[in-house]
Amino acid sequence: MTRYAGKEAVVVGGATGTGLVIATRLVEGGAKVLLAVPAEADRAVAVAQLGSSASVVALDAGAPDTGGKLPAAVAHRLGAVDFLFVTTDIARLAPTEDVTEAHYDKEFAAHTKQTYFTVQALLPLMADDGAIVFSTSAPGDAAAAPRTQGAPGTGVAGMTQAALAAFAQVLSAELAERRIRVNTLTPRLCPRGSAEDVARAALSLAVDARFTSGLQLAVDGGPAPFVPSLN
Repeated sequence: MTRYAGKEAVVVGGATGTGLVIATRLVEGGAKVLLAVPAEADRAVAVAQLGSSASVVALDAGAPDTGGKLPAAVAHRLGAVDFLFVTTDIARLAPTEDVTEAHYDKEFAAHTKQTYFTVQALLPLMADDGAIVFSTSAPGDAAAAPRTQGAPGTGVAGMTQAALAAFAQVLSAELAERRIRVNTLTPRLCPRGSAEDVARAALSLAVDARFTSGLQLAVDGGPAPFVPSLN
């Protein structure tokens, strides 16, 4: 397949789940891909699946790239970025009365602060007419992702997803003159869904939805209720 031939993409996410699936599909479609993962161990896992077809770099999970490692790697290995995908693992589920300040701060650092400064660092490398897609991801399989609209224990997860959606809307306005589209996926999957479903939606928003920006798209398999366990 050459669907993505000539395109250059950065995927920020884990070595399993949605981020890896997106990277794999891009590589299969002929794109040049750089996958940024949270740790050196994750890098080994991703390299084992992708081989030499993509560049894989390890970043400090939950911390802004203040040293500029990711932009430097992108500039060296890719050049201009057509597509940027930022996936974050879902927040740990806990009832409101059990959430500590440390838990709250850790989740927001991993899901919003890191995303904000990753995008900030890569914006100078984004090509006009490009696309940015944010999504949450469950480790290994997006079927474990919670419904975050009112489900017990998802207070922090819901807040971080809302923050990403708000950020996407602001970015879509700021980048409109450059025709860079910015959208958000909210995987609220019932058990029949998978990381493949989320990845397919992310790629469609980036590649096909060329007149769509500022959208928050639920990938939830329909209205069937799914309330995650807090155990």
